[in-house]
Amino acid sequence: MSVIVKPLKRLSPGGLALLAVLLTMLLIWLGLGFTPRPLLVNRANGSYAVTGSDGRLLRLSLTSDEKYRLWTPLAELPRVLPDATLHYEDRWFYRHPGINPASLLRAAWSSLIVRERWIGASTLTMQLARQRWRLKTSSLSGKLRQLAYALWLEWQFSKDELLEAYLNLAPYGANIEGVGAAAWIYFHKPAGELNRDEARALALIPQNPAARAPMR
Repeated sequence: MSVIVKPLKRLSPGGLALLAVLLTMLLIWLGLGFTPRPLLVNRANGSYAVTGSDGRLLRLSLTSDEKYRLWTPLAELPRVLPDATLHYEDRWFYRHPGINPASLLRAAWSSLIVRERWIGASTLTMQLARQRWRLKTSSLSGKLRQLAYALWLEWQFSKDELLEAYLNLAPYGANIEGVGAAAWIYFHKPAGELNRDEARALALIPQNPAARAPMR
């Protein structure tokens, strides 16, 4: 009895491009697997705040890379701040592995097939990877590195560790990074003393820091 073997269908150009993207991501991720656990936030290169006896800020120092970045532990923040941040930035943060597959497929289709700008697929972990390693994600190679780094970070750290790092590195306008510095500069108080409205106002800024940062 003869067996008829049907030839495999040739992949479309879009399918080949998507396959190449997935293979490249896999290779980057495998390479990262041999890399030591990274330092999420270099707390030694942070700002320090000097306050007067009345609690008013007298000075906030710049870091060596010319940023205002004041480390603030997640446990010291009002719960409304991380909750509002996740509401605006990544509602599925505690349920995904670093990437949102559905959003990623839509963005990949738009970018690779329709040739539109890649938009709307970045999870909070992906944003952390971009900020931590200063990735240029406007290019395909940069986006692939961002995706691989996000998966790797999820493998190395807990969700709360990633959220804490994001809140200490996220952009809040100009050269302000992290909620600790942003709270002092915009509201003249430590982040732990923010009220609900102030916390929600800060949570909106990272989406568009240039447009949404409040007047100082």
